[in-house]
Amino acid sequence: MMAAAADDLDNDNVPLSATLINNSHPANPRGCLPDDIILEILKHTEPLDAARYGQCSSVWRSLCTNNPVWKHNALDRWTCWASKPADNAGNWWEIFRDRHVKDRKVQHDLDQLIKSPKGRLRAMVRISELQEDAVDVLQRNAQMLTNDYLAREYHVDRALNLVNRRWVIGQWISLCPQPVRETLALGQVPSVPSEEFTLEYGAFLLCKFVDRQANFKDISKQLDELAEEARAHVMDPDLPDAPEGNVIEVRARQLYAFLFGIKGFGGATNGFYDVENSLIDRVLSRRMGIPISLALIYHAVGSRLGLDIEMISFPQHFLAKVRTEDGREWYIDCFKQPAVQDGFRSRSQCLEALGDMHLANRPEYLEPVGKSHIFGRMASNIITTVNHARDARGTQDLQLHAYGSMMLLLVLSPASSHMQPISPWRRFLYGIMSSEYPEDVWFGEADLRLLRMQLKEGARVRADTELLSNQIAEIWMMDDAQRPVIVKDREAEDFPPTFKVGTLIRHLKYDYRGVIYGWDKTFAGDDGWWARQVGVETLRRGRNQPFYNVLSLDVVGGGGSTATATTLRYVAEENMEAVDVNALPGIVHAFEKNREIGTYFKRWDKPLGRFVVTDFIRKTFVHD
Repeated sequence: MMAAAADDLDNDNVPLSATLINNSHPANPRGCLPDDIILEILKHTEPLDAARYGQCSSVWRSLCTNNPVWKHNALDRWTCWASKPADNAGNWWEIFRDRHVKDRKVQHDLDQLIKSPKGRLRAMVRISELQEDAVDVLQRNAQMLTNDYLAREYHVDRALNLVNRRWVIGQWISLCPQPVRETLALGQVPSVPSEEFTLEYGAFLLCKFVDRQANFKDISKQLDELAEEARAHVMDPDLPDAPEGNVIEVRARQLYAFLFGIKGFGGATNGFYDVENSLIDRVLSRRMGIPISLALIYHAVGSRLGLDIEMISFPQHFLAKVRTEDGREWYIDCFKQPAVQDGFRSRSQCLEALGDMHLANRPEYLEPVGKSHIFGRMASNIITTVNHARDARGTQDLQLHAYGSMMLLLVLSPASSHMQPISPWRRFLYGIMSSEYPEDVWFGEADLRLLRMQLKEGARVRADTELLSNQIAEIWMMDDAQRPVIVKDREAEDFPPTFKVGTLIRHLKYDYRGVIYGWDKTFAGDDGWWARQVGVETLRRGRNQPFYNVLSLDVVGGGGSTATATTLRYVAEENMEAVDVNALPGIVHAFEKNREIGTYFKRWDKPLGRFVVTDFIRKTFVHD
């Protein structure tokens, strides 16, 4: 028997654990190795195999359900948790099993929404309800080399962004009163204790809503480093030789000189309405911002140095404030620093400035405000920035910043005049939700619950909320509807289109590259504005030629920072030529790394030299 066991151990095709089981002696049902060795082996065994070994006997079950083994398996398999179990949890086997079930549900929903547009929205919402517990399996899918990798990456990206947005809104809700939190009921999002919800954390969340890669630890580390460097320039009040008198004022001025002199932070006098001036991560890297973001940096660094700095919501120009030992108040303008020290204003100077602005002398203008008010003003600034954007092309992130800021205002200040049921801002939010982010329908439903709770009943209120309710119902209706398929068979056409869907093309007039995702045998656009935009009547072959739906790849940005964005275009056949992929190395990769292509295509097919459309689009273009 020992010889047979040795043969089994030398056989690479026989699992070691199976050898231990097969050679177990009746007097020693665990096999020939001590328990601690077997448990260490089980830690390096696939969880499914370990579970199967546990079915051999009650003895092996006790080994294979060992708590440390499944703790190791769970923490090795999953790095993201909606609520991470305690290290000393005594039920890691059950924790692993429950998490495995969640993975299977996410995988099923993801496969279904890739396969068909019907029910896609409900699947996305179900995935997002699992919060961070859905992240690991989604990220694994993004790395899969499947025959639908483009579509899979696209939908994984949307699902991860949805989970991220839901998490951010959940963080904001922790600032709300308990009745509001219960009414919004967004699931098991871990709340943040009030003392940990710092100003810089709230500013970070405004970045995080758009950029799921944003990391609060990075922002906190940069602020810590600034504070540590500032200690060499700001005197320590506890030193024996510290001067007597208004030490607070001296330290506040020294910090001001350090940040806005030595470190070069300053107001964005050029490009004031750039959204990056409102985002704390970009302000830290660019050393440029608007009054409120610069005041926040001043507050965050000063707090680390022991300075008590208050935030003042002064009209048109946010300020910081310190109060000296003798009760004198200094109001600090962090935006304009012509001579570094000139940012300090007395109370009388601030009252004079109010008079110059023809504003009443209201005490609240010079009093400190709370976190919710500060976050609301930051959100309003971002919305104003988007309204001032001159070029909306390729600025989906810019639109998303405004969208997230409006969500924040709804959560923190639903009674604001800006966010009334029929206000333009609220209509804009619901419009963007319907057209771009219908998977955020969960927020619309929560918003309606909150709206009905907070507004007084009346005919006007019922009518206004009914309009919003109808928009939510339409989103669900579109998701449940069976989308019609209009077959376009090129083999049935007398003069079939030259190019097939999935073909890479170059525009002969404007020289951009694109990929075809659909076609019409003749011009099928609107005869008014759309026909003028395309210039149908100026075309050599006119409207009686094939027209193609093209996803173009455009370069946007400037000032040393460029990126690619996709644009949907409608192009006449006479203005196109096929791209020689071999002559343009990297062109396929440039399209592949833009996630929007997964809306229409599953993969790049090298032998065919074309992108392969999704199964749903294939039903329309049956012979392409």
